[in-house]
Amino acid sequence: MKLGSLSGPRLCLLLLVLVLAFGVRFLYLSEAVYANPLRGDASQYFASAYNLFHNGVYSSQISGLSSDKGLRSDASRGPGYPFFLMPFLTVSQDLPAFFNNVFLVQAVIGTLSVGLTFWLGYMIFGAPGGLFAALLLALTPQVIALEGNLLSETLFTFSLLVAVVVLVSEIREASMVKLFGAGFFFGVAALVRLSALPIGPFVGLFRLARHASGKSLFRWARFRCYLLFLVGFLTAVGPFFVRNTVVLGSPLPKSSKAWENFLMGSYPDYIYKNGGTYGYPYRDDPAYPRMFEDKDEAWRIIGERFRAEPWKYLRWYLLGKIVGMWQWDQGVGGTGDVYVFPLESYPFQSDAVLAVIHLVMRILHVPLLLAALAGVVYFLRSLRSSWRRDREDGPGTARRQAMLLFFGMLLLQTVLLIILFPVPRLMVPFTPYMLLFAFFGLQQTGRLLGDWRSLRRERRQPVSWQRNGALH
Repeated sequence: MKLGSLSGPRLCLLLLVLVLAFGVRFLYLSEAVYANPLRGDASQYFASAYNLFHNGVYSSQISGLSSDKGLRSDASRGPGYPFFLMPFLTVSQDLPAFFNNVFLVQAVIGTLSVGLTFWLGYMIFGAPGGLFAALLLALTPQVIALEGNLLSETLFTFSLLVAVVVLVSEIREASMVKLFGAGFFFGVAALVRLSALPIGPFVGLFRLARHASGKSLFRWARFRCYLLFLVGFLTAVGPFFVRNTVVLGSPLPKSSKAWENFLMGSYPDYIYKNGGTYGYPYRDDPAYPRMFEDKDEAWRIIGERFRAEPWKYLRWYLLGKIVGMWQWDQGVGGTGDVYVFPLESYPFQSDAVLAVIHLVMRILHVPLLLAALAGVVYFLRSLRSSWRRDREDGPGTARRQAMLLFFGMLLLQTVLLIILFPVPRLMVPFTPYMLLFAFFGLQQTGRLLGDWRSLRRERRQPVSWQRNGALH
């Protein structure tokens, strides 16, 4: 589908949604007063950009901000977001100007993500699905608030959407150029957030299955598509791997960050014990330092705690973490409500327009999640009956394959956060795909209700017989 195929009224609606998206973001930035934007992950992203720009060393060490002595190269952060920040170090006169410039550009990127979400929904569900998802993404407070932080989520959301749009376009119309481009943009997204590295190879396998219309999955013609996707992916991430190998001795040096997140995710309900510090359980656990330093000791302690309260831990890993990662409150690893870092002025509470948006979206939060869950159930049921038909190309086939891609990415991210620490803001970049599943769930539910009402009307209609036996 091309943009030119949009009717005039629908094109006007799209433009209104984009204007609304940027207007809301600009209003948020004009109302927000930041206490200290450089804290937590934000300080490491800034340090990585600053040290590379001023000292020529890619390092997330904060000490490099005052002196380049003792700086050690590392790979704890992907280079995508620090590279994005570097031009602002050139054009900004001071730190306040730097933050203002970054946040304004991130508001533009967020608006572009709204446009990409529309395009994605338009390719799959038509204009109604695209407008539904785009409007809700434009007004989602968690997405808007993140764009006012020095965090990678905004850029990751955009880069992942670009990759998905290119790949869905390739699903609709096979193209070697698009397949290579999709792999490249998935690689770019992985450089913005290193935890997204598995998505690239996973999506590549998905495309291998997409081209498997015969009995053998690994025929050369089909496997070539997988290799082409991987070549695009490695074109993006390869230079970073080479740099790490030369400078650090390994393409992906071991980092304590993953182990730290795994340990933090082992505390049910984000607390060590009742009355402990919510979101920071390690602060109250006297055994945490030993667990962090000694993995064998950590496994022993976690095993003992699991055996002491098995149902508590099973509930946490099988249900609690999933609920936690999709919850409204960003208080886990953040300030609370929709905010990640503390502010001196909270726009969604201080501004009347933003407060109304906040209230409406909070009311819709759970219904949208339930609609998305229903959409996943409808989709999985449809896969069983349509698997054989998917061997042949067609509009319905392209829609199912695109939704299978969304489902796979959501599943992969969910499994990753079940294993690690389910911080809600890490699921925010996957909001567009959740909203598209919500539209599908509402659409299918509406059709089922319509069929049910039609069936009831047919049953209530009286049946008369003519003499010739024909129904009248």
